[in-house]
Amino acid sequence: MRRAAIDDQLLRTARGSDAMNGSPDSSASGPAGASPPDGDPGDAAARGSWVVRWARIVLRLVDEKARRRPSPRVERILLAVSFVAFVILAYFAIKNFPDVGTGIRWEILLAAGILGQAASLVFNATEFAVTARFVGQRVPMHRAMRVTIIGSAANLLPLPGGALVRVQALAADGARYRHSLTAAAAIGVTSVGATFVVVGIANTGTAGTGTVLALVAIGIVVIAIAAAMLATASDSKRAGRFSVYFVVVEAAYATMASFRMWGIFQGLGVHVSLPAAFALSGVGSIATAASFFPGELGIKEAIVGLVSPLVGVPVAVGVTGAVVTRLFGFAVLAVAASTLVVGDVVRRSRRDEEPLPPIPEIDTEMR
Repeated sequence: MRRAAIDDQLLRTARGSDAMNGSPDSSASGPAGASPPDGDPGDAAARGSWVVRWARIVLRLVDEKARRRPSPRVERILLAVSFVAFVILAYFAIKNFPDVGTGIRWEILLAAGILGQAASLVFNATEFAVTARFVGQRVPMHRAMRVTIIGSAANLLPLPGGALVRVQALAADGARYRHSLTAAAAIGVTSVGATFVVVGIANTGTAGTGTVLALVAIGIVVIAIAAAMLATASDSKRAGRFSVYFVVVEAAYATMASFRMWGIFQGLGVHVSLPAAFALSGVGSIATAASFFPGELGIKEAIVGLVSPLVGVPVAVGVTGAVVTRLFGFAVLAVAASTLVVGDVVRRSRRDEEPLPPIPEIDTEMR
């Protein structure tokens, strides 16, 4: 019954976002004081700079995506197409994987894959906790991890994706829907910007100076747009402070994900430089722009294959690394979700087995 209730809440949230543009209800879906105050008319949103204009464009696109999701039938077709594309890419990549002679180094591969994916869940949970703080909530880590696991699973189901699951979770706890969606969108945009900066810095001395400066400059511009997005839901000072928090979390996540992919390449027995691993891991953020495919399944692997020759990595090696990373993600997520389900069942059974409180004795003696 709890899962059915969650699904029902998700559907109501997806439909309820229709009211987001200008509807009075969209800004009052929670109790008063649950979210930070709106930005005042004198802040950056009123000046109409190009950064703010781009921030509003991104927010409109996010709103359209939230309100006009494909039908369940179309989503199932997209999932099937994505899965077929993923299988085909995996088959040809593994078939053409070079024989390096060293074989698979299982101890490195398992450590990088399992620990890396577990760390990814922790970072995503931290991301959600920081987002909750922005909308005026304090979310304990265990609940943040629960929402992260459900959101990750929702990316591969005909449900709203992980971002909308987070928005629904915040709105269910009393946050304003508009603020929750803005914060979730802003941290996604910040992730793209921080990844550009991290990849540029990691390739200093390897790529040309112009390339490094271009990557860092693009990242800074994208981060500025994300900060302007936050300013539409709060005052400028608060938006700036949380923008810094978001950048720190996303830069740390991009660094961890790059080392994870580098470790997977080492475990597969192929030599891929650390700057190249940063570049290949970074293109995963670009794949988020194609999120109309469930979980970017197949899209991310294809983009990694296209970028691989640009950083001196054979296409088959790059795609195989991305595929193996994805498979470890599936495995760790399956274990985490199973643990969550088993924990719920055990807690529910314990509640059912608790003895009823004794009925107090009634004094029937006549006096």
